[in-house]
Amino acid sequence: NCLLELFKRNTFMGAFLLIPYAMVLHASSWFNKVSCPVSESCWLFLKLFKELSENNAFNITSSLVLIVLQALWIGRMVSRFKLTGEGQLFGSLFFILFCGFHFSTLCFGPVLLANFFFTLALPELFGIYLKKKPALALFNYGFLVGLASLFYPPYYIFLILGLVGIMVLRVYQLKEILQILGGFFNVYFLLFVSLYYFNLHTEFWDVQIAGFFKPFIFSMKFGSIGWIAFALLFIFVLINLIQYPFFQFKRSIMAQKQFDLLFWAILISGFSILFLQIDQVNHLIILFSPLALLTGALLTKPKNPLIQETIHLFLLLCSLFLQFQNW
Repeated sequence: NCLLELFKRNTFMGAFLLIPYAMVLHASSWFNKVSCPVSESCWLFLKLFKELSENNAFNITSSLVLIVLQALWIGRMVSRFKLTGEGQLFGSLFFILFCGFHFSTLCFGPVLLANFFFTLALPELFGIYLKKKPALALFNYGFLVGLASLFYPPYYIFLILGLVGIMVLRVYQLKEILQILGGFFNVYFLLFVSLYYFNLHTEFWDVQIAGFFKPFIFSMKFGSIGWIAFALLFIFVLINLIQYPFFQFKRSIMAQKQFDLLFWAILISGFSILFLQIDQVNHLIILFSPLALLTGALLTKPKNPLIQETIHLFLLLCSLFLQFQNW
């Protein structure tokens, strides 16, 4: 209960405790050397990090750093946009817990790296509400989504979230859509200039782009533990949908719109399995940031600390149990 009390406020001590907490949720990688499954279609990631990712010490350390940084950024978002009055680090807590549902979502891989850039992009989109000149924020959002899609192409789908964000948070204007697209395509322009110089542009297109886009709708290939993790996350999505009125009751207009945008992010992330070849369970990381923000806010609903602690302890045990199984 003391741990949850520290996470209720975005204090230095609470944020500092995210590091040992993430280390505990990395328990399976400390005791078992597990190589992160990486699809051959993640061409750029393999070119840059293949040898490093095969080093177990680098794998554990880098994934821990990425998870903690994203968790801290989620807590900062909650505090900055006043999404909850208390439990400001509960979203960070859930992000770490969700990462622990499967060993492949704990290790350093293209999806975790891509999600780091997407998590940075979210506050850029949130920040356009009532901003007179949102051009830089919109460009940054598109640029960061572009960086995410370089390492894991399905993240391109969050360009749709940018379009929805403009319609939800502002009055629709075509120039603002073009600002997001300008940031996104600027990433690919700079990449193709570099690849063309080294005569690698054809290989990138054939392996990474053509490797992900396939002419069939649903192609997820998970093992048994992967489907269990998927089922658990689906349950969390359903719980948040059922509790939708909680995210609208007695909240500022800005908070209501931003919670709506998080629900849209979850819906749009579901589109990422359409016409794409998804063969690794770590694809589920694409859900973690918006789902953690929503679930963290929902944990503030029970006012009884015993209920909060029981939920937390149950999920912690589930996380540790799942990642240690040899399915």
